[in-house]
Amino acid sequence: MKLYYGNMLESRAGVNGIAIRDIEALEGRIREIDARLKRDRAEGRLQFMDLPYEPVNKIVNIANEAQGCENFLLIGIGGSSWGSIALHTALSHPYHNLLHEDERGRRPRFFVLDNCDPDEFAGLMDTIELDKTLINVVSKSGATPEPMANFVKCYELMKRATRGYAEHFVITTDEDGILMRLAAEEGFTCLTIPRGVGGRFSVFSPAGLFPAAVLGIDIEKLLNGAKYMDSICKNPDIWQNPAYMFAALEYLAMTGKGYNISVLMPYSRRLRHLVNWYMQLWAESLGKEKTRDNKTVNTGSTPLKSIGATDQHSLLQLFNEGPFDKTITFIRVVNYDNKVELPAVFHGYNELDYFGGHTMEELIKTEQFATQLALTTHGRPNKTVEIPEIDAFSIGGLMYFFEVVVTVMGELLNVNAFDQPGVEEGKMLTYALMGRSGYARGEIMRDEGEFIIGEDDG
Repeated sequence: MKLYYGNMLESRAGVNGIAIRDIEALEGRIREIDARLKRDRAEGRLQFMDLPYEPVNKIVNIANEAQGCENFLLIGIGGSSWGSIALHTALSHPYHNLLHEDERGRRPRFFVLDNCDPDEFAGLMDTIELDKTLINVVSKSGATPEPMANFVKCYELMKRATRGYAEHFVITTDEDGILMRLAAEEGFTCLTIPRGVGGRFSVFSPAGLFPAAVLGIDIEKLLNGAKYMDSICKNPDIWQNPAYMFAALEYLAMTGKGYNISVLMPYSRRLRHLVNWYMQLWAESLGKEKTRDNKTVNTGSTPLKSIGATDQHSLLQLFNEGPFDKTITFIRVVNYDNKVELPAVFHGYNELDYFGGHTMEELIKTEQFATQLALTTHGRPNKTVEIPEIDAFSIGGLMYFFEVVVTVMGELLNVNAFDQPGVEEGKMLTYALMGRSGYARGEIMRDEGEFIIGEDDG
C-alpha cells in the first residue's frame, strides 16, 4: 500500500493546503503518541492491535461445518455487521447470491439483518427457508435492541421450523455477556469477542472472521495483510509511517483549516461497504463532546462516502466548487481482477469510437486521475491511498491501517477513541421507552416537543 499526500500540501493546494512546517511541528507529539500507544498495547489496553495474531483454528472448523446450509444470515448492527459486509462485498463475487451453488463453491448465500425494520424482516422471511439457514448472531453486549429483536423473532420462527433449531445458531459475543449464558442453556455454538475489543474494532475477531470464513474468504491471508500493516505502522517517524501521516494531515486540516468533512472515495464498487465500515469507525471514535480531561470540545470531523466514478456525477460538483470544508481521500486500485476490452463499433461517431483499443480498467483509472487533477486545480486538498489489488491481503492491510489512523487521531484530539457515550445514551432511552425492567419509564411531552425520563417505579 502507498500513501500519496502531495496534493494535501501548500505547494499544490495553495493557501488551502497544509504547510510542511506544521507537519514538522507535530513530529514531537507523534513520537510521544507512538510511545504511549506501544506502552498501552504492551499492557493490554489496545487488544484490537493484537487480533491478527490470534489463532483461527476454531473459527475455520466451525465455518467448515456450515457448508451444508443454503443460506447464511448475519444478525448484527454497527461494528457487529459492517466489517463482515465490507469483507463480503470486497472479496466475494459481486453477484454471489445469484450464482448457482457450484459456481459459488457450494458456499451459502449471504443475508444480513442490521436494522429493526419490520418490512425488511418480513421480506427476508419470504425469501429464505429457515430450516436451510445458519444464523450468526453477533452482539458484544447481547443487549443491543435492534439485533436482539431480530434474534428473538428468528429464534421463535426457527423453533417452529425444525426440531434441531439449536444447530442453526452460532453466537458471537463477549465471554461474560447474557448471550454466552443463553447459548449454554440452549446448546448454541459460541465464538468469543475479546473483552477489551470494541465492536467497531472487531473485524479481525470472530465477529468479522467467522462470516468471512463461511463465505470462503481466505482469513489467514486477510490477517497476514493486517500483520504486515502492523509492522509498517510501528515506525515512530511520521515521514515513514503512512497511518501517522494520514492522521496528522486530517488533524491539521480539521483544526487549522476548518476542514470538518472527511471524504473517502474508492474507485471500485467492491469497496463501497468498506467506506460504510470506515464511516462508523471514524464517527464513533472521534465525534466526542469531552476530552479525556473533561473539557467540552464537541470535536470530530464528519466522514462522507463517495464512490468513483459514480459520484463524479453527483458529489464532485460540490467537492470542486462548494465550501472549503472537505478533505478527499481516494482509494486507487492498481490491478483490477478483470480486463474488459472496449470495442470500436460505431465508426464516425467521435463520442463513441474513441473507446476502441482501450479497456474499462483504463477508463476508471483515468477517471480517478482526472478527478484528482480537477480537485487540485481548484485548490481542494486530496490524497490517495493506493492498493495493488483487491484481495484478502490488501483489504486486511487497509482496514488495519484505518484502525491505526483513527487511534492516532483520537490521541491528537485528546479524546477517548474507544467509547461511544452518544450511542449508549440512545440505547438507554430506548430501553426506558420500551419498558425494559431496571430502566426509567419514558413520558412523551408532546406540547414541549421533548421527552423526559422519570424515576423507575420498579
